[in-house]
Parts: sequence; structure tokens; C-alpha cells
Amino acid sequence: MTDEQFDRLTRVLSGSRSRRQALATLGALAAARLHATHAAQIQIAACGEAGAVCIPIKGCCEGLVCATSTINPAYGVCVTGEGGMLPVSDSLVVPTGTGIQEELAQEVSAAAADATAAQSAVSTEATDHQAQIDAKRAKKDTRRSSRRSTNTTQRTTRRSNRSTRRTTEELNATSELSIEVFSEVPKEETADPNDADQPEIVRVRNLDSVTVTLLRIESISQPDVFKTLSTSISVDGTLLLLSGQYAKDAQETMSGSTVWTEEQVCFDAGDVESGVILTAENSGGTRSHLFKVLCDESISTEHPDAGAGSSQQRQRNHDQQQRRQVQRRDAHHHRQDHKHATRGKGK
Repeated sequence: MTDEQFDRLTRVLSGSRSRRQALATLGALAAARLHATHAAQIQIAACGEAGAVCIPIKGCCEGLVCATSTINPAYGVCVTGEGGMLPVSDSLVVPTGTGIQEELAQEVSAAAADATAAQSAVSTEATDHQAQIDAKRAKKDTRRSSRRSTNTTQRTTRRSNRSTRRTTEELNATSELSIEVFSEVPKEETADPNDADQPEIVRVRNLDSVTVTLLRIESISQPDVFKTLSTSISVDGTLLLLSGQYAKDAQETMSGSTVWTEEQVCFDAGDVESGVILTAENSGGTRSHLFKVLCDESISTEHPDAGAGSSQQRQRNHDQQQRRQVQRRDAHHHRQDHKHATRGKGK
């Protein structure tokens, strides 16, 4: 209440004529006092402007911060800042001190700069730490990838080596061949007089799944009678090797035949075996094999794990070959008996 308002109220009370008027005047005074109390409360709740004193229950306005002392952080001065209360001074803050507002503003600015630098340092440290973590992970991933690649290469190499060894072993295995040796038969000793002279024949059939190459053929009883070959027999193919005095003439009529010697290989020589020795190898292999076959006999080197159908066919062929051998052997014995009989008559 101002002095003017107090004087006016005094005059009113002194001039009152009745008790009712005095009470009305006192009621007005109480209402005025109550209104002043509410106004004071509103003023206390308002924010502090720049340079104003600030406490926890009365902060600074927007764009200002309550700069306090570290000794008494609950009391300070509003200066330019980002709100809240910030202890920045090591000495007590005196609001009425000369240049206190500028000094506190500088300290707030310095504190903000320090906070920014600290945040930047923390961010840089975090970035460096993350970079180290990423580098370690990348190094581990590289080592893991390298080990995986090395293991894969080693497994592939081992599989390839095993496959190569298996292939080489298969190619170096004994060739699957069917070999028959037939003695020569003069036409006068054949059943049909129109038949030509039959030379000695070595019939070689390839039962293998790869091409077989014949490298050499030689006589068992005459080691000096041989021929070096380089003749390939395709899968399921047949080659006729002719020898003896009728070989040249027979070659013209026998398809797939070749003359390897004009010497007679099959003949009666007492206890000396007569026949041929063949040297052969599978195409792509590095190991050759010898096959010994006597005259008027045959051999078959078909592997026991061949298919059932193939085995049955081979068995039928074998039975047929056996019958032919018996027939040829009987014919040979007949010829020998005929020769002996002719010689006896000559004597």
C-alpha cells in the first residue's frame, strides 16, 4: 500500500459516521491486502531476467542460466546460457559485485566450451575404440575366411588326388580282354572243300570300358619271333592277329586283321608249349600287362564285378568258344592221324 492510499484510508475512517461504514472500510482494506499478497506470490513465481538473483524455486528466463558458486550452488545470478543451474565460480557469488554478470557469463561460456571439448574427446575416444573393435573383427574375419579358403582348397586337392589315384589305379588295372588262339587249318582238312586255307589267328576282344592298346606280341616257343605293336582296340572292338604261311592271303578277306608274322607259331613240339604272349595296357594308364595264351585255348580277364547281363553274355561266349576249341582240337587230332597214316603207307 502506498502513502497516498494510507492517507486516503485514514481520512475515510476518521470521517465515518456509523459503525457500518467503518466495517465496510476495514473490509475493503482487508481485500486490498489480500490482493497485494496474491500479487507478491505471482511476482515471486516469475522467472529471473538477466542479472537477477536466482534460486532453485525461482529460475531464470529462457535463454539464461543460473550461474552459481561451487561453494553455494543454491544461489546465483542469471546470465546468458541454456537454462538450469550451473556452478561455475570458485568464490561466493555477490549479485551486487562490480562486473559480476560479465564475469559469470565468461565462466559459463568457458564451462560450455570445456563441456563441448570433453564431449568431443569422449566421442573421439568412442570412435577410436569402435574403430579398434571393427579392426579386430575384420582381422578375425580375414583369418577365418583365409582358414576356410585354405581348408576348402586342401579338401578339394585331397579329393582331386584321391580321384586321380583311383583313376590311375583303374587305368593301371589288368585290361579286360578275351583272347583266343586258333591253329591254322589247310583247306583240304576243312569240312567244306570250298573253304580257303585258315591261318593261325589270335583274336583279341576288348571287354573293358576304355580303349586298350596292344604293345607287343611274341611266340612262346620262339622268343625271336615277335612284333612291336601300337594298335588300339576300342571298347567292344575285336582285332585279328594273323600268322603262318596262309596269313598274307587271308588278310585280304578278313576284316580287321593284321599279319604280325609269317612264321608258324602253333605246332607240335613235344613238351614245349606253343602259343603267344601279348603285352597290353589301358589307354591313359602307365602300367602294361602280359597275357599268355596257348594254341587252341583262350583266356578271359573280365573283372568279377562286371554287370550280371554282361557276365551272362561273356559266359555264353565262353561256352561257345569252348565248343569251338573242342571241334578244332578234334580236327587237329584228325589231321595228325591222317599224316601218320599217310607216312605209314609211304613206307
